[in-house]
Amino acid sequence: MQSIDFGIEPETFEKGIEKLGKILGFTSHRPEKITGKGPDNLWGITGNQYWTISCKNDVDLERNFISKKENGQLVNEIAWFSQQYSESKGTHVLIHPAKILNHNAFLDSTAYVILPEKLKLLKNNVQKFYNSVANITEEISSTIIRNKLSESQLDLMSMHNIYLEQVIARKT
Repeated sequence: MQSIDFGIEPETFEKGIEKLGKILGFTSHRPEKITGKGPDNLWGITGNQYWTISCKNDVDLERNFISKKENGQLVNEIAWFSQQYSESKGTHVLIHPAKILNHNAFLDSTAYVILPEKLKLLKNNVQKFYNSVANITEEISSTIIRNKLSESQLDLMSMHNIYLEQVIARKT
């Protein structure tokens, strides 16, 4: 999980996010790396629900806004998803140290951000989950796994409610 930190080289970080998706039990791949289009990562959460993930882990942690260029990339990724997965529901995620758009950036879709402290919490909870599973002495069932995911705040509702914050427009 050391490859999932702010300040890490982007290629390494994006591979780490792909691996994290797989660890969490999602289909996970890197459309932009494979085809040159789409988000850095795409997680198939369940059925026809996906998270598109744009990784901006190399942004200065002191910056308190999402730039026009970063927002433009997010807008393109949302459009790509709508075109490629028109029958699916997408949750559009930016891993970034800020959740406020710069004054010259505009977004007409709902998008979310995973801030540095939430990324750290997510990583800690994945470790907590694995430690709890490692200590199971009985036969592991899907019910036990679901319960352990929920206890570690890694179930789908917790993932959305705890780790994601909505991107907001700057008040001018």
